[in-house]
Amino acid sequence: MATVRKRSWTNKSGTHWAWIVTYNDQDGIRRQETCASQREAKDFLVRAGSEVKAGIHTPDSKSVTVSEAATWWLEACKLRAALPPGDENKLDYYTLLQYRTHAQNHIAKSAIARIKLSRLTPAMVEGFRQELLKNQVSGATAREILTSLKAILAHAQRHGLVAQNTALPIKFGKRNRPKVEAGVDFPTKAELQQLLARAGKWYPLIVTAAFTGMRSSELRGLRWGDVDFDARVLRMRRHA
Repeated sequence: MATVRKRSWTNKSGTHWAWIVTYNDQDGIRRQETCASQREAKDFLVRAGSEVKAGIHTPDSKSVTVSEAATWWLEACKLRAALPPGDENKLDYYTLLQYRTHAQNHIAKSAIARIKLSRLTPAMVEGFRQELLKNQVSGATAREILTSLKAILAHAQRHGLVAQNTALPIKFGKRNRPKVEAGVDFPTKAELQQLLARAGKWYPLIVTAAFTGMRSSELRGLRWGDVDFDARVLRMRRHA
């Protein structure tokens, strides 16, 4: 049976009050949470009750804050960035820098940074999205930061620190991109033929760029040993 009771204590700074929520989790373990107000206690009890019924509840004692989860996720990303070239799990160095900026400059300094994952709600994540836009973060950058937050929560979920990813329902909507047009955004077939006919020593670079879509840093990192002529396969192992 779940209960909410009021508790008081007195110290040098005066008399203080708290509301204690006692309940059973989905494993039948007796849990206790402390809330600052009766409203917070009742809201927690309703949310915890529905999560226990769905089998997705994580008690505060097993959870961490958003900021702590972000730090732990970054450490995992650093390990991926240190993997040898060619490993499919290797993380690009510049992607790691971008993740670090998202986690340290935006997520760790936000209003949700000290919220425990077990108490994080979709409404709080929506508030974080609005906070980014109010801080004049561009829509594209805010979308990337929100994607990083979802990755942080997914990482915590895989390690049992939270039962659900409350950021998943929050969307930015479809990107309003103009339609890509041949001859404007990329060469037409006729223009590409002219480029290749006059490419000279740059022919391998241009033909690879045209038919693989590789980034410029990926093209500059290629070596002849990355091309398997027999299998007709090109392997991107490094960036430059």
